[in-house]
Amino acid sequence: MSLDTQRLEDRLLGDWKNPMAYAGIPDAPSQAEARTFILRTPDKASAFFLAGLDLLIQDTDPEYPALVLGNFLLGGGFIHSRLGDRLRIRDGLTYEVGSSFVASAWDKVPTWTAHATFAPQNAEVVQAAFREVLAKVRDEGVGAEEVQAAKQGWLQTQVLSCAQDGELVELLAESLHIGRSLAFQAALQEKVLALNGEEIQAILAKHLDPARLVMVKAGDFDGTGVVVKSQGLVRIEARQFAVFLIDAPIPPGGGIGCLEFKKSEGYTANGHNWVTPKHTAVHPPALIN
Repeated sequence: MSLDTQRLEDRLLGDWKNPMAYAGIPDAPSQAEARTFILRTPDKASAFFLAGLDLLIQDTDPEYPALVLGNFLLGGGFIHSRLGDRLRIRDGLTYEVGSSFVASAWDKVPTWTAHATFAPQNAEVVQAAFREVLAKVRDEGVGAEEVQAAKQGWLQTQVLSCAQDGELVELLAESLHIGRSLAFQAALQEKVLALNGEEIQAILAKHLDPARLVMVKAGDFDGTGVVVKSQGLVRIEARQFAVFLIDAPIPPGGGIGCLEFKKSEGYTANGHNWVTPKHTAVHPPALIN
């Protein structure tokens, strides 16, 4: 805090003390209904696929380490992963593909997501291949060599992260806020490195249920600029915006990334928002100057 800021604080607040003790606001878990949404983005050369699942787990749960390594094996690896090897390297379907899993220290509100960019004409093939990869790792499991390679790759990302000043400071600050030391990270590494293929398969089969996926596909799938209505989506010409109508007002937090827009002399930006199914959002797919 600068000296000027300290003086301003002293002048405005004096010796005032908050009579109420700090208490965090819990983030209630949600279980979104499985649905597939299509966002049509006229004149865009690339298409985008996003799939997500809400999970009931936090980073202190015994199953957390297996989900961390399982996600890395599926799509979190920088070089090799199940999704990358199948969709990008073997089949050549995607420009970029991966997955992400982040859990909270406070609440059971993590989300597992997978994403890909691809040519619009490959949309159905990409979605089918994604489901096949997920089903195969759930049903057939992973071999010892693949697990060992995933462990080495994941551990290397942890070492590289701690070698970056900004990421290390962020980790230390977050640990202080939670009330942890880096012993938590050391214990997590030990648990991850002790996992075997059967444990990873069991946890992925339990939590990553394809029947519960919420999926979004965005792209110029019909190659035209006319108004289209499909699954609640309304597109209004190529130079304007697609209005993604889902049912209710936008909440202050949630899952699918969009921008909220209001209509006043056309559409004007009203800032960033995050939207989950059963809510209303407006998505700007194409701004063509």
